[in-house]
Amino acid sequence: MAVGDRVRVGFGTIDISKDNVPIYQLETYQHNNQIMVDPMGAATPKVVGAVKGGSYGLIVGGPIKVIKSLLRGMSAGAAAMGLEHVLMFPVEFEYYKQVAWVPQDHMHVVSGKIT
Repeated sequence: MAVGDRVRVGFGTIDISKDNVPIYQLETYQHNNQIMVDPMGAATPKVVGAVKGGSYGLIVGGPIKVIKSLLRGMSAGAAAMGLEHVLMFPVEFEYYKQVAWVPQDHMHVVSGKIT
């Protein structure tokens, strides 16, 4: 996945369900609006709502890692060497005209641009 890829959000790998998919914002510093990260480079997500499964969007920035157990609906298992991380991407949704962060596991690339 890369900046400029058109994605469809949903659960599953082939048949995207119509269930609502949680979307997130990342904790930021109030004085400069930069994303806060822990010593391991992981951001802290907070749920800000949901979009309908099958919604389309465009990836508008690079990924950032978050601790998997902080995401709604993700299994809270630990990796062999500590906490398990997943990548999240900022997605601008076509219907909602807003940018929100979505876990990589809930996105499917529909079309991309050749770099």
